[in-house]
Parts: sequence; C-alpha cells; structure tokens
Amino acid sequence: MGKATRKTVSLTPQIRDRLALQLRNMYETVAAQPVPDRFAELIAKLDTNDRNQD
Repeated sequence: MGKATRKTVSLTPQIRDRLALQLRNMYETVAAQPVPDRFAELIAKLDTNDRNQD
C-alpha cells in the first residue's frame, strides 16, 4: 500500500479564464438570490444574542 501522490495539472490561460468566468457567473446568480426567511430569522436571533451579551 503506497503513499498517495498528487499530480500537478497545468491549465492554459484560456481554460483558467473560462473557469473564472463560469465561477463568477455562478456566484453572481447565487448572490442575487434573496436570503431565505429561515436564514434571516437565525441571523436576527444571533444579532439579538450578541446585543444582550454586551
């Protein structure tokens, strides 16, 4: 049973640019969505707890 090895893969500038564009587009789509009510409620509770501890 040998030790796992990592292979270094070199990406061309075109591939890196394409990946960057796709990641940016995905992030923008997610960031544009509204915060779900459940998350907003949890954040409000956390903020209240922080204020009460000060």
